[in-house]
Amino acid sequence: MEGYFDAVAVAGVAMVTIIVFAVIWQVFNTAQIKISADKETELMAQYRQAIADATAAQQVSANRLAELSEGVRELRERLGAVETLLREVE
Repeated sequence: MEGYFDAVAVAGVAMVTIIVFAVIWQVFNTAQIKISADKETELMAQYRQAIADATAAQQVSANRLAELSEGVRELRERLGAVETLLREVE
């Protein structure tokens, strides 16, 4: 009978060990998933910031291009006026 209790005690210790190991495994697995999610969230924030920066730079470029186009238009008008004046002088 004593051997039976020893076997039950060993089985009980083994079962407790397995349960403790499973709980520890799940805790580490959950922590790993949380760390991965945090990194992904940070990466997405960086992507959003990069997109916002690129959009702002594109808007600045578009505004500057509009200014330059207006300047070229004015220069063409002036050049046309100078050409007309030179034709009249000839």
